[in-house]
Amino acid sequence: MQPKRWNFPMRNRIISGLSCGVLVTEAQVKSGTLSTIEHALDHGKDVFAVPGDIFSGLSEGPHKLISEGAKPVWNGDQILDEYRQLRAEK
Repeated sequence: MQPKRWNFPMRNRIISGLSCGVLVTEAQVKSGTLSTIEHALDHGKDVFAVPGDIFSGLSEGPHKLISEGAKPVWNGDQILDEYRQLRAEK
């Protein structure tokens, strides 16, 4: 199937539902990425965000998420450590 604009929200909802967590690297405040985060939160998934350049519009989304409680990360090992720690606690 060809990628069609109207398929992305449904695809992103499925991806967020199948994932343990969602990582946001760049996003504008009003973007499809943030709607994906809403689906992830509805599914009880973890949200991680990479802080970015304070002068970039693409950093506004991750910064907003961090201010609302997303876990700030700057490398993949931090996410893996988070899940290792959760697994060890069980």
